[in-house]
Amino acid sequence: MKLRGLLALALLSLNGLLAPAWGMTSGAAADGNDHPATVALLRTDGFWARPFCSGILLSGKVVLTASHCLAAAQRAGWQILVTNDSQLQQDSGGWLPIPSLTTAQAPASIVLNPLYKQGYDHDVSALVLASPINVAPAALPALPPTNILDELKASKFLRTATFTVLGYGIIEKPKGQWVSQFTGGRRVGLLGFFALDKDVLHESQRINQGEEGACNGDSGGPSLLQIGGVDYVVGVTSSGDIPCYATNTATRTDTDEALTFLARVLAQNP
Repeated sequence: MKLRGLLALALLSLNGLLAPAWGMTSGAAADGNDHPATVALLRTDGFWARPFCSGILLSGKVVLTASHCLAAAQRAGWQILVTNDSQLQQDSGGWLPIPSLTTAQAPASIVLNPLYKQGYDHDVSALVLASPINVAPAALPALPPTNILDELKASKFLRTATFTVLGYGIIEKPKGQWVSQFTGGRRVGLLGFFALDKDVLHESQRINQGEEGACNGDSGGPSLLQIGGVDYVVGVTSSGDIPCYATNTATRTDTDEALTFLARVLAQNP
């Protein structure tokens, strides 16, 4: 799979132009109902909708996603819907009729990280839904302990760790052969560890070694790491290398700043 943290649909690229919507590689497995807390963020006109980012439920009402997704939606004035349908009934242009959605909730508020300005710094924000999406508590990920990734790196655990990355998007074939194939499905990929910075987790996606990964169209999707039988959401897909061959860049959620922000949103919206 190639999921990447640039936006699906159309978001501002680094040079200020509109970027096209791309998504997974054709190697990505369909997730089915394995990760029902993972959601698609849709822009809508009230009749039709189209995915533009991904996210994950931390509770029935609080969605963790990327700051740059929500900032772009605010700038564009988009109406937003959130769904955890595992398969979206999109047409050849990527649009889907609202009545085709099994679950669809509008946000009551966008909670943009107060430290976010632009680009991919502080790329951890949240949506609060007007009504909850019902997901079994066991399917919700846990927020990680503070700076757990630093401890796991020091113990050499990350050297052989496997990260699970999820998102919605268009199929992309390996080696950059882009195709406009809208599957509309939630897809899952497995990545390895590449490097760790103060605020960023770099995951490897070495296609020739059987790894999958993130690519254009899946911003805001989670990076999950299982530790002791618990799935922790340790990152949010933000960016990566342009051809989607080498690394996925995820903003860490185990920092003091990210955890303080998310804990406050959850406490204010029980």
